[in-house]
Amino acid sequence: MTRFSAFVLTRLLPVLLALLFAARAVAAAGDIDTAFNTGTGANNTVFAVAAQPDGRVVVGGDFTTINGVARNRIARMNADGSLDTGFNTGTGANNSVTAIVVQADGKVVVGGSFTTINGVARNRIARLNADGSLDTGFNPGAGANATVAAVALQPDGKILVGATVSSGNGLVRKTVARLNADGSLDTSFNIGVVSGVSGAYIKAMAIQPDGKVVIGGDFISINGVPRNSIARLNLDGSLDIGFIAGVNGSVNAVVVQPDGKVMVGGGFTTVNGVSRTRIARLNTDGSVDAGFLGTGASWYVNALLLQPDGKLVIGGAFTSFNGYPRNYIARTNADGSIDTGFNPGMGAGNYVNAIATQTDGRVILGGYFTTYSGVSANRMVRIHTGDADVDGVEDAADAFPTNPAAATDSDHDSLPDAWLQPNAFGCVMDAAACNGLVLDDNVDAIDSDGVPAATDNCPYLYNLDQPDGDHDGI
Repeated sequence: MTRFSAFVLTRLLPVLLALLFAARAVAAAGDIDTAFNTGTGANNTVFAVAAQPDGRVVVGGDFTTINGVARNRIARMNADGSLDTGFNTGTGANNSVTAIVVQADGKVVVGGSFTTINGVARNRIARLNADGSLDTGFNPGAGANATVAAVALQPDGKILVGATVSSGNGLVRKTVARLNADGSLDTSFNIGVVSGVSGAYIKAMAIQPDGKVVIGGDFISINGVPRNSIARLNLDGSLDIGFIAGVNGSVNAVVVQPDGKVMVGGGFTTVNGVSRTRIARLNTDGSVDAGFLGTGASWYVNALLLQPDGKLVIGGAFTSFNGYPRNYIARTNADGSIDTGFNPGMGAGNYVNAIATQTDGRVILGGYFTTYSGVSANRMVRIHTGDADVDGVEDAADAFPTNPAAATDSDHDSLPDAWLQPNAFGCVMDAAACNGLVLDDNVDAIDSDGVPAATDNCPYLYNLDQPDGDHDGI
């Protein structure tokens, strides 16, 4: 053995192994991310979190300070967890912020119980500029007359608003509306009336690729048609009678999978009469998916986050999941079984209300908690989701978690974007339909959008492709 090789073995190798072990240890699924440091954090509950593409995070809730600095119920954190002082809402919201969505242009739509933003009248729905100032170009008029608990953004810029209306006499209320990009009411969308035993509650919404909207909450009928806490709406807001489902409790969270199946979480114990404890997966027609099993959560599920690999991050009020000790946070495999590779240790110290994923796959949690796995974390924390292929993109954002050479799949054809190349089907010329993408021209005969390749103008682009009737290549 040479002196150099002996030096490598005795001195450098242990150091390299230690560094490798430390890197892997930091990225273990369920671990707290200590690089995200919010100081003293929020002084009261966080109800909503939304991650921006640049790594910054918008949070809303009942707090009035972040790390000791005045921020009334809405704030933005930098990628390292520090308060973003460049995002300033002035006096902020005068009541709770319970829903947030970030637009592609950086503007932020917020919903809640407030009636003013920075002293300006805005009844429960408002839009902020990228610097936190009120966007006066978004004018919802009289706004909502009840708490807005859910907000969703359509690809065309229109905004869906779900309200929570409580009454003591079972009165019916219109609880879902759609706003134009300027805040005006879109009168072409009309759900009619939603009724409940003691009011109607819309707590969650998810938009399908075809534009239909799955809503969850606490209600018993839509326009007189029985629908217990879960329903699907057509593009005009009318009830989709082809989706039939019902639960025996509330639905607090809804996620639509790429295959069209729907994950729901809440306070129920049966779905369509079938035992499902606070979490279930539905087929595209609303029937229970028997392929998603488990004993479920010991108490309420409040938030769901679907990973590209089909695994599901779950937050709520539970202390066990599928019989495993899991304090307020857990992850399942695609079949519903507990993911034992995701170990949150002691978990969150109290309820988790919201979950959002960042572009690198790390996950932000917001809620009532003040600790995570025994470490101080006041109402928000960032955790690792694992990096199985050690490519720098954690599993919550990695479409190919076991392939270190690939992480994204823009057209959902199960082929990595790393294989992108020009094709001969007109897609590269069709900026409106194909978003200017050069798509992979490989072995995909049908891209799962329901249009056969022989009649599909863009057979490699999922869901946006259309026949080319006039043969103009677009």
